[in-house]
Amino acid sequence: MTQELLAMWAQVGISGLGLSAIFWGLVQMQQAGRRRDREIDVLAETMRESTRVLGESLERQGQLLGQTLGQVGQALERQSQALDRQGQALEQQSQVLAELLRRSA
Repeated sequence: MTQELLAMWAQVGISGLGLSAIFWGLVQMQQAGRRRDREIDVLAETMRESTRVLGESLERQGQLLGQTLGQVGQALERQSQALDRQGQALEQQSQVLAELLRRSA
């Protein structure tokens, strides 16, 4: 009977150890899940912040590009006007030369 009692207590002890190991594993899984959740939250916040910064950066680049294109357009318009004036001046010079040639002939 003593051996049966010892065997029963050994079985109870082994079962207790098994349950303790299972409980410990569940606690570890819960902690790992919480760490993973925190990491996911940090990654999500980082992505939101990166998206916001990227959006602001793209908006600013668009504004600068618009300003630059506006300035380039104005410069091209001024150059076009200057070329028109030069063309008119050349036309006048051509007419004067033609008149001089006509008179000298």
